[in-house]
Parts: sequence; C-alpha cells; structure tokens
Amino acid sequence: MCARFPPRLLRHAPHHELDFAKKHIEHSSHKDFTQEDLREGMDLLEKGLSWLSDRTFCKAALVKQAAQQSLKHAIIYTTWKLEMSSRQQEFLQSLQEEQEEEFKLTESEMNIYQQIVCACGLPALQGEKDYLQAVFAEKLDDFDVANEQRKQFVAYAKKRAIAAPFTNSSDTELSSDELLEDSRSSAGLSDDSLIYDA
Repeated sequence: MCARFPPRLLRHAPHHELDFAKKHIEHSSHKDFTQEDLREGMDLLEKGLSWLSDRTFCKAALVKQAAQQSLKHAIIYTTWKLEMSSRQQEFLQSLQEEQEEEFKLTESEMNIYQQIVCACGLPALQGEKDYLQAVFAEKLDDFDVANEQRKQFVAYAKKRAIAAPFTNSSDTELSSDELLEDSRSSAGLSDDSLIYDA
C-alpha cells in the first residue's frame, strides 16, 4: 500500500499551498473547480501535497477515490430513476390507448378516465423526469471534476515515487462521456451488472 512516511513540518508550509490542497481534497464539485482551475492549479496542488507525509497523502488519495466512486454511482442511480420514470410513462400511455380502443368509452367515461391517468401520473412523471435530467447533468459535471482530481493524485503519487493506495483497485476509470454512453446503453443491463461490474 503506502510506503513509510517521513515526518514533515507543516508549520513551515506556505498557508496558501496547504489551503489549496485541503480544498482540493475536500471538494469535488464543478461549483468549486472548473476543468481549467484544475489544470492551472496543478503546480499549487503539488506544492501543497508535498508537505503531507506519505501516510496522510495516501489518506487524501483515498478521499478522492471515494468522491469519484460516489459520484459515479449517483449517476448510475439517477440513470435508473430516469429509466423507471420513462417506463412508467410508457406504461400509463399504453394503458390509456388500450382502454380507449378496447372499451370504446363514451366521452364522459373517457373524461373521467383521463382525469384518473392525469392524477396518477403522466404530468407528475414528466416533472420528475425533467428534474432527474437536471440532477444527472449536474452529477456529470461533478464527476468530471472528481475524475480529474483523482487522475492528478495518481500522477502526483508517481512523481513522489509511492504507490497510490487504489492503483490495484478493480474500479473502472471512466470519463464522463464514457459514463454517459454507458448510462444510455444500460437499458439492457440488470441491476446486478450495473452494481457489480461498475
């Protein structure tokens, strides 16, 4: 896992370097960092991380891994919520079409039935779907940040000549584009394959 760590004197570290490294470790949101911020701040991040012992750096790297994986699974969860909403909507529309055809309802009966379908869900499902799509887009932006931060930690670990604690992990690294494509093609997958193969 991590090599032995030499003691370091944090009191001699420039305050802004440590603050930036701490912010980088604790935050993985597109609201805190843009991709440009991450690229331009790489030198400052490395300077801040250089003041950490190997042990503490490894703990920080594990935080970044957990943040990235948490966002990845939030995206998968949201994808399935969107899928469920779409399937419910298709079900209600299909049910409505069948009722119209099979029973040739009178106009008054049809109005009553449409009120039931509307009350049960078609507009509500569309509202939920719109909300989930917005959440999904935001989680993808956050995932981009977390993924880039994790890559920076791996690159810095190599420079520092220590093994990042997650380099032998079975976690699959995906870009947000790959994750988005994966979520679009997940309709044929089972829950187990999404959870255990992720």
